[in-house]
Amino acid sequence: MYRQTAWSIHETLKICLDLVAEEYWFMDNLLPFQAISPHKIRVFHPKSFEDAQEAINAMKTDDMLLVNLAALENKLAQRLTDYLAGSTFALSGERMEIGRGVFLFAPPSFLISRMMASA
Repeated sequence: MYRQTAWSIHETLKICLDLVAEEYWFMDNLLPFQAISPHKIRVFHPKSFEDAQEAINAMKTDDMLLVNLAALENKLAQRLTDYLAGSTFALSGERMEIGRGVFLFAPPSFLISRMMASA
């Protein structure tokens, strides 16, 4: 009967770990995904017109805005859309309507590309 001592188990484990380290040595230079882009996408549900300035300040720090205006009354939603679109234009950003009452506002560091589905 083969009997393995605690020392030999430890030594076996060390050899296995060394082999794995040699096998994947080339992965030492990988960066975490978060380090690739410091940008954020902020989801924004404004309740009043005064909330719009907070959204614009976020975009000034290079964050993208996903704004949901669907729950607001039409007049306030239109006023907020106009203000956010004008501010985005002033920052040389882009805007895109994603759905009914949902908009994407991007600073100039983001490129929004539109794709059309083929019929």
